[in-house]
Amino acid sequence: MDDPQDRVFSCPTGPSLSITERTVFGTLGCTVYGYPSTGGILIKEADLLDMLFLSLPRSYISQRSPDTDEEDRFCNLLRRTGATFWPS
Repeated sequence: MDDPQDRVFSCPTGPSLSITERTVFGTLGCTVYGYPSTGGILIKEADLLDMLFLSLPRSYISQRSPDTDEEDRFCNLLRRTGATFWPS
């Protein structure tokens, strides 16, 4: 019989190893990352509506913008979806 105490639960994954990726696709969906110029990171487990609102492609990985103003605009939109901010 399966003993509940023997079950292993994994912790949520942290930010992607690459800080250039804006989206990371997994088996349970897509995680979206934003990198504001003020520091820290925004993380959102995005659904289809979030992806549409953020104008992100749903079939391939998106990279962060090298332009800080553009990335800040993206982060402002990401905040509106309820993304969690993690200070650095």
